[in-house]
Amino acid sequence: MRHANEPPALAQPVLDALLRADIGLLVLSADEQYVIRHCNALADELLTPHVGKIVGRSVLDIHDQLGVSNDRFLAGLEKARQHGEFRFPLKLSAKDGEHLLDARVRVTDSSDESPAGYLFVAIDRTALAASEDMRGTLQRAVDQSPVAIIISDPQGIIEYVNACFTQNTGYTAEEVVGQPAGYQRSGQTGRETYAALWQALRAGRDWRGELLNRRKNGRLYWDDVHIVPLMNAAGKVAHYLSIQEDISERKQNEDTLRLWATVFENSGEAVMITDAGNRIVSVNQAFTDITGFAPGEVIGEQPSILGSGRHEPDFFADMWHKLKTGGHWQGEIWDRRKSGEIYPKWLGISAVRDNRDQLTHYVAIFSDISERKAAQERIEYLAHHDALTGLPNRSLLADRVEQALAHAERNQSKLALLFLDLDRFKTINDSLGHPIGDALLREVTRRLLATVRDSDTVCRLGGDEFVVLAGDLADDDTAGTVAQKLLEVTLQPFEIEGHRLTVSVSIGIALHPADGDGFDILLKKADTAMYHAKDAGRNTYRFFTEQMNINVVERLFIQNRLQQAVANQEFVLHYQPQIALGTGRIIGVEALVRWQNPELGLIGPDRFISQAEESGSIVAIGDWVLREACRQARKWADDGIDQLSIAVNISTLQLHQNDFADQVLRILGETGHDPRRLELEFTESILIHDVDRVIRQIRQLKAAGIGIAIDDFGTGYSSLSYLKQLDVDRLKIDRSFIRDIGSDPDDAAIVRAITQMARSLRLKTMAEGAETSEQTRFLLAEGCEDVQGFLYSRPIDAAAFLRLFQESGGYFSRPSSTGMAAS
Repeated sequence: MRHANEPPALAQPVLDALLRADIGLLVLSADEQYVIRHCNALADELLTPHVGKIVGRSVLDIHDQLGVSNDRFLAGLEKARQHGEFRFPLKLSAKDGEHLLDARVRVTDSSDESPAGYLFVAIDRTALAASEDMRGTLQRAVDQSPVAIIISDPQGIIEYVNACFTQNTGYTAEEVVGQPAGYQRSGQTGRETYAALWQALRAGRDWRGELLNRRKNGRLYWDDVHIVPLMNAAGKVAHYLSIQEDISERKQNEDTLRLWATVFENSGEAVMITDAGNRIVSVNQAFTDITGFAPGEVIGEQPSILGSGRHEPDFFADMWHKLKTGGHWQGEIWDRRKSGEIYPKWLGISAVRDNRDQLTHYVAIFSDISERKAAQERIEYLAHHDALTGLPNRSLLADRVEQALAHAERNQSKLALLFLDLDRFKTINDSLGHPIGDALLREVTRRLLATVRDSDTVCRLGGDEFVVLAGDLADDDTAGTVAQKLLEVTLQPFEIEGHRLTVSVSIGIALHPADGDGFDILLKKADTAMYHAKDAGRNTYRFFTEQMNINVVERLFIQNRLQQAVANQEFVLHYQPQIALGTGRIIGVEALVRWQNPELGLIGPDRFISQAEESGSIVAIGDWVLREACRQARKWADDGIDQLSIAVNISTLQLHQNDFADQVLRILGETGHDPRRLELEFTESILIHDVDRVIRQIRQLKAAGIGIAIDDFGTGYSSLSYLKQLDVDRLKIDRSFIRDIGSDPDDAAIVRAITQMARSLRLKTMAEGAETSEQTRFLLAEGCEDVQGFLYSRPIDAAAFLRLFQESGGYFSRPSSTGMAAS
């Protein structure tokens, strides 16, 4: 009996119709013994290739062939008998692939209670399943896409966003779905961009572009955007698909690449890139400017095309060793330009490796240091030579004399120092001008060099004073013969720029070993003898004798008075303003000592400082000067002038006192002066002896905030390495270089070299002896920061300086053709 809720059994007419119909169904009918009695064309098409003929065969046999479980089949038939129908899935393999069937079995009508048979009906769901799989795959692809995907309706209302959108923007789908698009707008993309975007979309066209957007956290980022209108069957826009890729990193890399490309091409330093095989692959414009080679002439070549041939193989072996072990090398190297000129350059080479630590390139950066080396060599040269004549200076002469004395001791020979002073040179210099005087000095130099032997040394001490060192003399008379020749060549007229000039010299001679065995004593005695030659009527020479004591007595007289002057406090300070060239502001003063002698009146330092140094009284004088300068500076600060720095000259003897630094600090403590407003000036001679102790003293002063300046720079013993160790703040360019910078190219070149070197060493510069606006304009153009000289003010006493400062407001006007006046 059939239950009330069972589906009715199929009648035979219905079965016949199903078997004939072409409705995409697989239809089989079987009797109560499971023998197949009928099948339609589709069933035959699918099953026959696998199991052969099917009509008249048992379903159970066919299942065995297909590997289908008959137990499950019979259990299914039982359910069909109970409920009238049973549904089950079925997989069949065919020539065109696997088929997925949705199958049903129903019981057919019979005349009694036993079933008349069974009807099997199945529909092929293969295409539908594949379509659903594809849809799922596409959905996952969109959801998991590495770029942001936004779908909106025609009005721009967001309908969908994927996970990448949330990752890029910080907005979740819940926050944006149903809202108008535009959450990411930064406000920094031009309106014209959005106008073009909507114009394209409304016309049914795609739009591509880059937009500067803003994340939820407020940070800006770049999107590469592609928006596509999606059309419906009617050709109308149904949706907009927006694909957005965060390209912030790429943009940053592009900006960085553009920046580096600009730096590469516009760098003042040459850049050369080679591959791992050391073949040139790229050069910049500076490379061409320096070497003369165009890119096409060197790309593909090895850097050896630039070789000068001046370096040994060991030099390059060491270079490559450091490159391979440390990845970097730098140093000075000589190369050859395309023109054939050999020049020095400073070269740095770095090895470039990829993320797998594989060598890919070498990058070489270099600069032409020809001018720098020339400037350094010039400064080093000037440290030991006279700038005007090129002759050795006192420092180099002292070294030559010491060597000659050692040679004389070994060979038991004699040597002579001849001290020459031009007679009445000052009259020529003052009447015809410094350029004529300088030209005369150079011509005198030429004649002196032409007269003495190559082994002799001619030195210019300064002004119109020269010294000749003559060694390996057979006897004393030979020195007289040399002196006579010098008198004769200098007495002959000089033709200088249209002027016929006649000068003579007075010569003093000191001999070794008779007159001493050291440079200083020989020079002193030669100087004494020279003054006797002048007293004898000039244009003659004199040997030193012990009776020549007039100058000695005079010096003793001054030294005795100096001792009394220290005890009686007869010294006063005058102050010369120091000016910032760029603004005209008074930035400080230099304290200059004067001797107020009761008998002789006000005496300048040139008349007593050398004797004070020789006697040692310079230490006491220097202490008084420092104390008085600090006291006066403190008083000015109390009067409202509190931004001034005060410079004080320190002698070598002072510095060589063991407690010098401590003494300076004591004076600062006693006077209350700010150490940062004190600058101590030393001459380069401090570097000749006991350098280590000098450096220790100066470092102690620097640690307290005191400024350090090298006075008369370029006229004494200069060492760049010592300048670095001393941590100097300022170089004071000697007045001898400033005087003729407008007319003497050598002086101008020296000043330029000093200022360039100072800038390279990050030192300040101050020029001494500025007397004309032309000089100050030149100094300002060359980068000299500060200046002092008669153009602004002579040294004046404290009261006069206070009036000057108050009346000028602390400023001088800029230079003019007529001079400089307080504004």
